[in-house]
Amino acid sequence: MRLRNKITGLSLLILLIGLFALGWSRAQAARPGNSITAPAGASLYYLPTIARQGVPLNCLFVEQNGIVVMEVEANPPLEAWMVERAVPGYTGNSYYTWRGPNLFGIPGVAILRYPVRLTQAGSYLLRLHNYHDFPNPSEENDVWARMDGGPWIKVFSSLRGEWTWRTAFDINGGADAIYEYLGTGDHVLELSARSYGFSIDRIALFRPGTDGENLGLPQSACVLP
Repeated sequence: MRLRNKITGLSLLILLIGLFALGWSRAQAARPGNSITAPAGASLYYLPTIARQGVPLNCLFVEQNGIVVMEVEANPPLEAWMVERAVPGYTGNSYYTWRGPNLFGIPGVAILRYPVRLTQAGSYLLRLHNYHDFPNPSEENDVWARMDGGPWIKVFSSLRGEWTWRTAFDINGGADAIYEYLGTGDHVLELSARSYGFSIDRIALFRPGTDGENLGLPQSACVLP
């Protein structure tokens, strides 16, 4: 009788394991996330069903004299944003390079958030100290960006093989990267992965006529809300 009970219990356990494995495999096959083939040199990457964001910063970078400067590594890396130091000419401790797939039509993946506090209202330029080395400088040279939850806009740079502040919005054929008006108070700039191999070192948001591209400027002070 004891042997029969042991056999029955073992059979039930095997059945439960089998049902669990079958259910898990079906769930994986039915995942709404899209699988994407990564470009040459990148490992296979699966687009998450829900785009995860970086750990929100618990402070805001404060504008001073019309300038806000932020090192990209102020927000912890996530997904396939890789911490790198191979290309000299960056500021701070490192820069980030997107090593996931090209996401040309899919904004909102691997979001890096940078909260800012402005004391001056008006027009602000957005500049990314960036690097890319794709053979065609007009391709794989960009990232998605948005301000305060607005529409995602492609932000690109057409200079390859060197660190540059050259930054433009893909609006009307490539307009200067400018937010026409930002009021005083708190705002959130977000960057979302787009092109494999695109590197970002530091971020500057500044009023026209100021020296926001000066690499000698320290990172802006970050204060608690």
